[in-house]
Amino acid sequence: MNHLQLFSIAMLLAIFSACHHQPTSGEHNDPPPITTTATNPIQEIKDAFTAIESRLNTLEKKTLNIEVEGIPYPVELTAFYDNNIPVKLIRTDAGGHSSQTTVYYLKDGKLFFIYDTNYEEASINGPFTTQELRIYINQGNIIQILEKEKTYNDQVDMSNVPNEDVTNTKTDKAGMLKQYTQVYQESIAHFNNTTTTSFSDGRWISVDDPQSGIEIKDGKWMMFYKGTPTNPNSIFEAIIRTPNNPQNNILLTLSNSSSVMEYEIAQYNEEILQLIYLDRGNTLTYKKQN
Repeated sequence: MNHLQLFSIAMLLAIFSACHHQPTSGEHNDPPPITTTATNPIQEIKDAFTAIESRLNTLEKKTLNIEVEGIPYPVELTAFYDNNIPVKLIRTDAGGHSSQTTVYYLKDGKLFFIYDTNYEEASINGPFTTQELRIYINQGNIIQILEKEKTYNDQVDMSNVPNEDVTNTKTDKAGMLKQYTQVYQESIAHFNNTTTTSFSDGRWISVDDPQSGIEIKDGKWMMFYKGTPTNPNSIFEAIIRTPNNPQNNILLTLSNSSSVMEYEIAQYNEEILQLIYLDRGNTLTYKKQN
């Protein structure tokens, strides 16, 4: 690992500062206790972040180095899983005089926080510039963006650099989130190694809404909601295909007489079914019903 990558990873020590004020020396070392009475989305995001960080050593950890066209150095990926569901992904891209480390946090397969660090050096002797973005996401929308940036000739403690709320200056937050989501999905797909050509019969329950799910039987997919009669328009034929592209992603087409839906199979095993709905880019996660 080169100097730039080491520096980028070191930046994670300051990963999560306070929402509107400069962090104190104890905020990262002694995070507030997890509560279930958060009164606003920002606090809920902080609680979810703390819940993941406080038990990283209990989560399944996977690492990969991948080659990406147009990037001179291997991209480093580290993913953390809770019961086969990804909850944290670290991606580090390094160039000759720059590096970027992006950390994605997820709950029930959905992004809720992104921490992005960009580091650049004009030469080996400096000056150096570090920029940090903290992106808060609620119900599929960016609700706050905090930014800090510093140019320096020697080491700098970014925790001493105040955050600036730049939420209102970002005019295309939906496009911004879509781009981050796409990079996340492409990155996490390298860990899945999905080679599915067919699905076994069974029922899958949504992690977002336990009343809804999918039943697979004899090659047909039925979308159901408990307590609601089955509608013929909720039964689909399934076609699986693998396009000839660098991502080697596996696509699923569900169709009937009234609609056609396209998905990417992000993950499929005996416990988890995870689909990316291509029309919207959102991730749907299901657990196998025993």
